[in-house]
Amino acid sequence: MVKFKDQFMVEVPNGSRMMKKTLTSVDKLNEKYRVIEIEKVFKTATRRAKPVFIKTYTGEVRQVPQLFNIYKLKLPKQTDIKAAVEDYSKDPNVEYAEPNYIAHIAAVPNDPDFPQQWGLHNIGQYHLPDADIGAPEAWDVEQGDSTVIIGIVDTGVDWGHPDLAGQILSHGYDFVNDDDDADDDNGHGTHVAGIAAAAANNSIGIAGVAWNCKILPVKVLQSNGTGSYSDVANGVIYAADNGAEVINMSLGGYAESYVLRDALENAYTTAVLVASAGNDGKSRPYYPAAWSFVIGVGASGVFYDQQTQTWYEGVAKFSNRGLNADLYAPGVNIYSTIPLFHPHSHSYASWNGTSMAAPFVTGTVALLRSHFPDWSNELIHGQIINTTDPIVAGVRLNAYNALTTGSEPQLSLYSHTMVDTLAGDDRDGVPDAGETIEMVFDIQDTWGWAYNVQATLRPHSYEDTSFVTILDSTATFGSVSPYAHVTNESNPFLLSLKSSTPNNMDIYFDYEITCDGGYSFAGTFYITAQRGFEVSGIISENTTWSNDYLYIVTGNVLVDTGATLTIEPGTEIRFNAEKYLRIDGCLVAKGKPDSIIVFSSNAQVHAPGDWYGVRFMDPSINAEFDIDGEYVSGSILKHCRIEYGRGVLAYKCYPHIVDNEFRNNSSMSVYPSSESAGALLIVEKACEAGSMQVANNYFDSNSSGIGIDITVPGTSIIVTQNTLLSNGSGGRGTINVWACSPDQVQIIRNTLISGTGYGIYISSGVREVLFEYNQIIGNHGGIYIYGGSPIFRHNSIADNSFFGSYPGRNAHAGSGIKIFSSSSAQIIENNIVHNVGDPAIFIGWDFNGIIDFNNIFNPHAPFDIYLNTTATQSFEAAYNYWGSSDTTVAEERTWHRWDDFYLGEVYLSPIMTTPIVAAPGFLHDVAFNPPPPIGCQVDTFTLIFSKPMDISVQPQVTFGVCNPYTQHAV
Repeated sequence: MVKFKDQFMVEVPNGSRMMKKTLTSVDKLNEKYRVIEIEKVFKTATRRAKPVFIKTYTGEVRQVPQLFNIYKLKLPKQTDIKAAVEDYSKDPNVEYAEPNYIAHIAAVPNDPDFPQQWGLHNIGQYHLPDADIGAPEAWDVEQGDSTVIIGIVDTGVDWGHPDLAGQILSHGYDFVNDDDDADDDNGHGTHVAGIAAAAANNSIGIAGVAWNCKILPVKVLQSNGTGSYSDVANGVIYAADNGAEVINMSLGGYAESYVLRDALENAYTTAVLVASAGNDGKSRPYYPAAWSFVIGVGASGVFYDQQTQTWYEGVAKFSNRGLNADLYAPGVNIYSTIPLFHPHSHSYASWNGTSMAAPFVTGTVALLRSHFPDWSNELIHGQIINTTDPIVAGVRLNAYNALTTGSEPQLSLYSHTMVDTLAGDDRDGVPDAGETIEMVFDIQDTWGWAYNVQATLRPHSYEDTSFVTILDSTATFGSVSPYAHVTNESNPFLLSLKSSTPNNMDIYFDYEITCDGGYSFAGTFYITAQRGFEVSGIISENTTWSNDYLYIVTGNVLVDTGATLTIEPGTEIRFNAEKYLRIDGCLVAKGKPDSIIVFSSNAQVHAPGDWYGVRFMDPSINAEFDIDGEYVSGSILKHCRIEYGRGVLAYKCYPHIVDNEFRNNSSMSVYPSSESAGALLIVEKACEAGSMQVANNYFDSNSSGIGIDITVPGTSIIVTQNTLLSNGSGGRGTINVWACSPDQVQIIRNTLISGTGYGIYISSGVREVLFEYNQIIGNHGGIYIYGGSPIFRHNSIADNSFFGSYPGRNAHAGSGIKIFSSSSAQIIENNIVHNVGDPAIFIGWDFNGIIDFNNIFNPHAPFDIYLNTTATQSFEAAYNYWGSSDTTVAEERTWHRWDDFYLGEVYLSPIMTTPIVAAPGFLHDVAFNPPPPIGCQVDTFTLIFSKPMDISVQPQVTFGVCNPYTQHAV
């Protein structure tokens, strides 16, 4: 689904795949993804002339989104939906794009033999008296009004059911089959409708919570209980447009849909929204229940405690929690209506689920709307969740309390803001040592009126008061209406920080908020003081930066020849825009694991590349080591975090770089090198030989990882045991090597995961560089060899993906290894397994190397080895294991001369029939007993590895139905 920006008017004839008013860039995407059909999601929606705003229960004011410009695009089944969403999202004409997610019902059907509605009135028939919502007491106050309409957005409703027929306002609408008959072909919607508003006093069946209210059935889910988010969104708008004052959605999913959110925000202007919290026993956000303007309902029940041998009321184990559940309602063994066609007898059954809990709340909202027709949605929301009964691990709906309890103030500190704009302050939005600052409270009321609101401030009971003085500790706020915010901007608190306040000191305060009626609310908050020291210019003598100060680099800093800058553990250095630290002398930045040194941006909103990095330049002091390889002296970065800059440059010098974090950096560049790729860039040209170790560093979310360009004979660079996660491809790969001579560089035991480019890029100037024991997993391509003669041994090149096109003339193919330009690489004793998309090994030019003694097994790639149209030279790929004892598999999985006479031949023999033991171990197969398909049963599965593994190490085995497949641990 695609929402175009409001300033663009798009017209699409029904069923067309082209637009009347052309947006050229979008048309190109439509051609690229072979769009079959374009359909407007909200067919009757038109552009509003003026903006409309809503206020949520939490007090947040939001503009109601426009719906006229949202379209559903039908794509071929084999389309990479994730890639399509990313491309459409980047288009300047598009506000957002997202998959058309699938919603699911949230019910667990049970045996149809429980004839009583304990959730409404429990006198002990269900184990624990009064474990109910107090419905009979509520009915003494209100039974509902026939003018109040309840929208049931679900699988439809059996409008012929004798307990519902008189309650149905109309046959509603069916968005699954696109007709005006929302009859139920599943049963779920009928069960939900009965709980909310089944008829009463008719001598049959059951009673709904709001039996005098009317039901508007809206079918958005198919007979199997699933449906698209676009249909759910249409159903919500239909219910709101047709008078529903409360909308029940006993459905949902874990995908957050902008289209559904936009629809709900529009519906919220006239209707209270209620949704089930989901049945997975999790706190992960489940939509729409997790949105703040929707009342999310979890399931409660009565359970037996074996230890105390007593019954108790609590949250059902299957019920979702957290943001999904504002409160709970009965959701276990809930007896209600089911369709006449249903296989269960008497057209009634007991089911479990948060789907059954939600309509208890929906019915109670309908009673409140009937009894208090002038109440706002926010007041009803607050009344429902503030009049509950406590149960184990939550609170449960009480309908009687909701109807009879007067609203009370519910005040809280929504936020606090420090203001440093007085005379002598530096106006940087940070509490600095020596400043006098103001403190502004934003107080929120989430229930009844609050009059004469005041707040007082004092140091926390355990706080050291020698660094702060409260000059004005009282503020008045006046009166606050329900769901409003109020601040003390006109009379803020006044605080004075001593000039001796330590840097990064957390100062805690206690506050108390009071109002008329004896209500009070107390809490604690803190501010973090900064003791800043501005630095710039040349450091020409030995200098120490201590952790007593925050150092702000306002101009470029040079550590001059002959000088040493020592930075103590725990020190933080922030750089203004485009500033850098250059080392011509010596930098000793040795942090500790629990007290790291931070190099970061001084911008209020951080972004990669804000500052221009730490630059070790010739003639800076090289690191020196003892006979055991331990650091002795010279330049070092250890236990540091370098973030939001351009990383670190080592140019014609050899600092020691170990145990650091590189996060969110853009790539470093240096003149005269033409290369620019790496949060750590190592360039050794026209300088003395030396040695350097880059070890145990963590690279996360940088535009690229490590770049190496060396031409100095005798130089030794070891890159080992680094972890590179989710980095970009500034130079085509996460690790980029442009020029190296034999024995100069070793890249060993590194882990490269989830990069957006190739894991490793090799240029034509690389000669006999050793890449060994690296894990190159889940990247957008494994290894890109652009010439040269690298040596790859004992690496795992697995689960990488590249979706280009082939055959030939495409410089971007090869999911595991891409060899493009003439190369004599040696690829020996590696795992090249489970790579997907394009061919696992793509040969794009004449290849003079060997591919021997590897495990090559890529069943989801079209070929294991594929020769491009320019690969006319034959080569050896022998002694490999191809995932099977069948030797014919190798030929079937290789595209070469026998498939196209113009290509070179790949010499495959001899072919191994068992995995290569010298290569790293990998999961070779899984055996099931009994074999698939697997249903509701006990199943044993055996993991079969390619070689004997270390049995002293407990393997980590998880499973699930979707990424990241870690939902269940074995």
